[in-house]
Amino acid sequence: MSAFIVSDRHLDAIVSVAERKGLNPTRLGLTSYQDLRNLLEDANYASVNFRYNGTDRPEYKEYQRIDDYAQEPLQNLKLIQCFDYQACEVNDWIGSKAWIALALITDRLVSDLTQDRSLEWAI
Repeated sequence: MSAFIVSDRHLDAIVSVAERKGLNPTRLGLTSYQDLRNLLEDANYASVNFRYNGTDRPEYKEYQRIDDYAQEPLQNLKLIQCFDYQACEVNDWIGSKAWIALALITDRLVSDLTQDRSLEWAI
């Protein structure tokens, strides 16, 4: 398995989805979308450093909301899937605050895809 540092735009796109979908950062114990971006960036660096025995540190950039890309839920899910793959190298990834953030964003995107009223909620 290989891992890489995702682009600033990739991080901003994921956080933008969280913001557009109304995910309040306080639900994760954070105070802002900037904190969410930093959390994700930390997770990405931790994973890559773990995988390659590195010591690189993030150069936190200011969160820039992106509204001109990835309005399609499936594209957003793909961005999250890629990020998850890049951040999963550490032993404590599953259950981490960053992992939970991705799960909450994913849940909101899946809800968008399943709004069809003909779908059964339970059987």
